[in-house]
Amino acid sequence: MAWAFGIFTDDPDKQQAAFDFLQRTYVGEEGMARFITRDGSMPVRSSVYDSPEFEPIPFIDEFLTILEEEGRPRPAALTYNSISVQLQIAISQVVSGSKTPEQALEDAWEIATFGMEDVE
Repeated sequence: MAWAFGIFTDDPDKQQAAFDFLQRTYVGEEGMARFITRDGSMPVRSSVYDSPEFEPIPFIDEFLTILEEEGRPRPAALTYNSISVQLQIAISQVVSGSKTPEQALEDAWEIATFGMEDVE
């Protein structure tokens, strides 16, 4: 899960209140555990898995095994944003039925990799 939050006030009391809300609701261990449980996704911090507030989703053990054995951070690359956008578009096209999965992936690959040899 990737989120960016902004606090748009000059009032220090309101800034602190907003920060405290975000900390309790999303960032802190208990807040993240509650949010993730309702959201049905996986925590981004391993300590949250042990939180009494966290209720695992079905198949969490299988996901954790895959993550431990195969998981790694994405490589840093200037083209990541383009690849991410093209994959999101491809998924939308498949879900809407406007393209087959194969065609959507082929088109996304072609667009995302166009000119990549110049980036490296």
